[in-house]
Amino acid sequence: MSVKLQVIVAVLILFSLLMVGNLVRKKRLDLRYALIWFAVGGVVLVFDIFPQLLGWMTHLLGIELAVNMLFFLGFVFSLLIIFSLTMAVSRLSEKVKRLSQEMALVEEEMILLKEKQSH
Repeated sequence: MSVKLQVIVAVLILFSLLMVGNLVRKKRLDLRYALIWFAVGGVVLVFDIFPQLLGWMTHLLGIELAVNMLFFLGFVFSLLIIFSLTMAVSRLSEKVKRLSQEMALVEEEMILLKEKQSH
């Protein structure tokens, strides 16, 4: 990879990380989800700055081409992101269920209070 391309990729990664940081600052993105993106950006930035590291890891894992290693890492990071989002959806689903049950109980109490007041 040429140095010019490495600089362009590094600038794009840093710009992306700054955007994620800005979204966290504006509270449009929760920090726990942003951490995953910071990790991905950091790893890609390290591989951009030290491309021989990717070649070393490719050889160490017995993968034929560095491009295949990048696809593998992308797949692993995608799975991590999907897993974290699945956990978040599960937590939110449980909270919605609990909130719905609590609202039903409060509505039932209100109905009972109205009935007592009318008698």
